Amino acid sequence: MESGRSTKFETERLEWPIVEPNGDEETGNYICLRTGDDHDFWIPVPFAAQSSSVTSIVNGPTPGDDDKTAYEFRFICSNVMRWICNYMGYKFIYTGKESVPTFEVDPNIALPLLHAATFFDC
Repeated sequence: MESGRSTKFETERLEWPIVEPNGDEETGNYICLRTGDDHDFWIPVPFAAQSSSVTSIVNGPTPGDDDKTAYEFRFICSNVMRWICNYMGYKFIYTGKESVPTFEVDPNIALPLLHAATFFDC
């Protein structure tokens, strides 16, 4: 699985790391979302499951590769995908909680983020 750059990041709002798996034993616990500008975002499977679109893509037919963990979203750039990944983690952590902090969005990215969030259904 060759790509341009792999993104490892931590959100300041949430205290969970998004990391690239270190070995084959960890790969099944993560999903890689690859952007149009060749960034890879590795997120835990339960976070990815917050998006019904990602769940459908992962569970859908993948010809010749049952162990696929990387999925390409060429129409989304990395600065938008970072927000989508953060929101999936936020949704996983705070769904069903009584006290939920506000998920604040940078107004400069609001429109492309809205389009991506609509696609990801999250």
